[in-house]
Amino acid sequence: MGLLKKRIRTLAGAAVLCLVFSLSPAAVYAQEPQQHSQTVLTTQVKGQSDMVEKGKGEVALSDGTVVTVEGESLQDGLLFLVENVGQTDASLHEWITKCMEGLGTNLRAYDIYFVDSSGQRYEVTGRMTITISLNGEYSSPAVYYVSSAGSVMRLDSSVTDDCISFETTHNSYYVLAEQEEEETKPVPTPGEEIKPTTTPGTNGNNQSAGGTGGMAGSKAVQGTGAKTGDETDVMLWTVLLCGSVVTLAGLIIKKRHRKGISKNM
Repeated sequence: MGLLKKRIRTLAGAAVLCLVFSLSPAAVYAQEPQQHSQTVLTTQVKGQSDMVEKGKGEVALSDGTVVTVEGESLQDGLLFLVENVGQTDASLHEWITKCMEGLGTNLRAYDIYFVDSSGQRYEVTGRMTITISLNGEYSSPAVYYVSSAGSVMRLDSSVTDDCISFETTHNSYYVLAEQEEEETKPVPTPGEEIKPTTTPGTNGNNQSAGGTGGMAGSKAVQGTGAKTGDETDVMLWTVLLCGSVVTLAGLIIKKRHRKGISKNM
């Protein structure tokens, strides 16, 4: 009787072990897709996002603006994020506005970046095209890149179907601006870097060295007094005139001397 009970216990233990081993692979297999399909964010996100698929991503903001990204270097599974800085961060928007002083009106600033599967910001270094809808708000739009150091650069862009597109190779702050039509307003050409007059976090209170503020990146031109002529040319003509007078006087004296000799003979 004791031997029978012992065998029953052994069979029961074996059955439990078989059950555990049979369920374990299924549990692991069920968890793996979750780890790869879900992004656990560890960075602060204030905007809207979309998952990159086949090298493309699209985000629709709360104000109706649609931002799309496309590039062969974009990896599937990256989270494409767009923050409307004017709605999410007042102090950052104020700083960007100060950096953009004199470069346009109706500013719309965006923080455009990516997040990987571990929830960290992911820096894309390959070429990609970003398109932003204008929503009928611009007649002469331009796109500017604002670095974290405060320098500003106008980017090459094209407008099609009320959308503006531009190429870039990194995450950053990008600003839409209406260009003023006044010819007296200097507008930087695409690719021209404009030196910063402020630094992040100062809200524009610092002024550039040797200046008193004004348009970011404007070049100071040192003026000189007006001149009415070339001083070198005046001296040259004076010397030539004096030489001519001396030569003429010598000729007159020589001529008179010859006449005196003729009379004496």
